[in-house]
This record gives sequence, C-alpha cells and structure tokens, in this order.
Amino acid sequence: MLITAYSERQTRHREKIQRLLNFLKEETYSDFKTLMLLFGFRDHKSLYSLLSKVEGMGLIQKHVLVSRTMKISLWGITSDGLAIVLAPDDALFPARFEPSKITGWTLEHHLDNQAARIILELKGASGWVNGDRTTFLSRYQVSHRPD
Repeated sequence: MLITAYSERQTRHREKIQRLLNFLKEETYSDFKTLMLLFGFRDHKSLYSLLSKVEGMGLIQKHVLVSRTMKISLWGITSDGLAIVLAPDDALFPARFEPSKITGWTLEHHLDNQAARIILELKGASGWVNGDRTTFLSRYQVSHRPD
C-alpha cells in the first residue's frame, strides 16, 4: 500500500531503521538474504535503498567477505548505531561490528541461527536468547551453550 502522507512515510522510514538497528544490536551483523527475510521485502531495491541510507548515516557498515568458495556482503552495526538503540536498562553492552573477527566456519552458523530466529518469530515465538552471546552466559550458568 502506498503511503501518501509525508509524515506517515517518515514515521515508517524511522520504524524500519529502528527495526534494522535493533536486530543488528542483538546479532551484530547479517547478510542480505537474512535481512530480506527480516523485513519481508519482495524486491531487492527496497532493502538496498534502506541499507544504503543507513550506511550513509554511519549507523551500519558494509563488508564484503571474500574467500575461495564464496563472496558475501555483510552489514554490521557501528558504535554510532549502537548509541542510537542502546537503552539505559541494557544489562550488557552489545558488540559492534568488527569484520576482522569473522571467521568462515562461524559465519554460516551465525546466519543460520538468525534465519531460524526470524522464522520462529514470524510464527509467533518470542524471547529469543542467542546462546553465543554474553546475555545467555550471564543469565544461565551452564557449560554447554545451545543454539
């Protein structure tokens, strides 16, 4: 549905940016396919436009990971992006995107967990806690961390 009122378009645009930043606050980085799933966009142009605008604002950064077997674009949250979505009641300070810390063997696992999270949330699940994050480790005292 086309939004004709300027103020409504601006409000919707801010909501999309907020949703993107909140997701990246928890997940640190993501790829294009996963972000398409998050927003439910039907065409690539809408997401590229959003990512380009937010990257231009300095709230996220793009990194292209190239290896022998793949080339993948990742978008991650910057310190400025964290400053926008960080709440005073957040118990832990989330990590900012540091491309040098990404390894190929953890990348696929991280993106698969994100896809599982989004699919479950679309089906009505809530309260996702990533087992790889310090939030989980501080909440539960276990030696094995499940996904």
